[in-house]
Amino acid sequence: KRFRVFQAFSEGAAASFDSSVKEKAPFTIRNALGIPLIVLHGANLRRVGSPTQGKLHEVAVEQSMDLQHATFQPSSRGNLSTLQRQESCSFNLSIVPSGYSEIANIALDKPGRRLYNIRSPMLQDAVSVLLQIDAAEGNKVITVRSPLQIKNHFSVPFTILRYCPSSRSLQEVGEARPEKEFHVALETYRCQLFVRPAGRLDGQFLPSSTCVSWKEACLATDSGLLPLTVSTLAMPDALCHIASHGEEDWDPAYVIHLHPVAVLRNLLPYTIRYMLEGLAECCELQEGSTSDLLNARVAGEVMAVVLMQYQGRDWHGHIRIDQEMQEFFPVCLTCDSDSRLSVDVSVHVVRLQSHTLLSVFSPYWIINKTSRVLQYKAEDETVKHPSDYRDVVLFSFRKKNLFSKSKIQLCVSTSSWSDGFSLDTVGSYGCVRCPASSKDFLVGVSIQMSSFNLTRIVTMSPFYTLVNKSSYELEVGEVHGDASYAKRWHYVA
Repeated sequence: KRFRVFQAFSEGAAASFDSSVKEKAPFTIRNALGIPLIVLHGANLRRVGSPTQGKLHEVAVEQSMDLQHATFQPSSRGNLSTLQRQESCSFNLSIVPSGYSEIANIALDKPGRRLYNIRSPMLQDAVSVLLQIDAAEGNKVITVRSPLQIKNHFSVPFTILRYCPSSRSLQEVGEARPEKEFHVALETYRCQLFVRPAGRLDGQFLPSSTCVSWKEACLATDSGLLPLTVSTLAMPDALCHIASHGEEDWDPAYVIHLHPVAVLRNLLPYTIRYMLEGLAECCELQEGSTSDLLNARVAGEVMAVVLMQYQGRDWHGHIRIDQEMQEFFPVCLTCDSDSRLSVDVSVHVVRLQSHTLLSVFSPYWIINKTSRVLQYKAEDETVKHPSDYRDVVLFSFRKKNLFSKSKIQLCVSTSSWSDGFSLDTVGSYGCVRCPASSKDFLVGVSIQMSSFNLTRIVTMSPFYTLVNKSSYELEVGEVHGDASYAKRWHYVA
């Protein structure tokens, strides 16, 4: 019995093992200082793949080095000495940046960010170096960098430039990729820094008109185009340790976040197309996607919006982007082929510390699973939901307060209107009765909240469903009134 349990456990472990996952070294040293490093480690560590057992290694610029645990050779008695046992329990490094003083006895036991001062015989003042220790899946990554880090939250990369006073020109120092950390080099972090869009926007914009501070504008190379505005947010780095050797002056450690001034998010189940005022280029935004409004200024500009192929048509509307936008406001979209038809959607405005997020959504999605024509009525407005229409219907009450309680009425085929019922009771399931001349239609209504907590998903389905789980083929029919048999039969396999 024990053998069978062991065998089952072994087979389960083997089945869940991912052969594509590669084993990582316990420690990785990354050089992001912009100058070479000398790394000195203890006898309990050794460089991965190194044929020699030396403790002194050079790490070139933008390169990394993996360290693994070294194996101790036991003494003639077969035991480790007291010194060896102590050294095997602690992992320390010493780092010497090229041309600077040593950072000694760096403990690798805990993740965090630590600040050290180093000196150079060529400089009068000390400069600061930050050690960033990140731990994940048994691997600790020690990044040696300057106290200044840039994180790009745009969907396009940015070229980082520094101002050279001697030549009075801008010099490229690297590229900040989307959602990646860019480490400013040690010899650059005290310089004035500028940004310029790169990637698909390379060559379309000049460097920012001012150095990185709060808001920077990158002027377009074509005078007919709008400038691109970058919103910057400087956040103090979360330091867990500052090494003190009697010095009082330390360079502050900061992370500068680059954000677009405005971001558009599509929370509709359909693709939308948008175009900012003053631009000639339209952009498409798939359902559930987010796009940077690169040329937005949040100063009253108008953005044209098109809801594409909803009920087989395109629907057009406009959004005015300014500082006075309410948290929730409606947008009326008009059908391109019939101006009498319209659909209402809503915009949720979230003002964050560095940018504005605009989310286009519909308060209700209605799904028809009844295989019959449904109609919804609220506030003298009627919406028809065809039986063969498999996509959702976007529904919204026409009211000033988006969250005020309103009721809707339901009609099935040729039935009369039901009593009014609410669509706001999330998590509920109930029955709605629609009276007809000879029978009543009973419709099950299920209401669930969407994952983004702005839309209620309403599903209309038959209240009773017959499922044949027997081995026989059945025919069923409803008996109406005083009749002794059903007039219409339905085949159920």
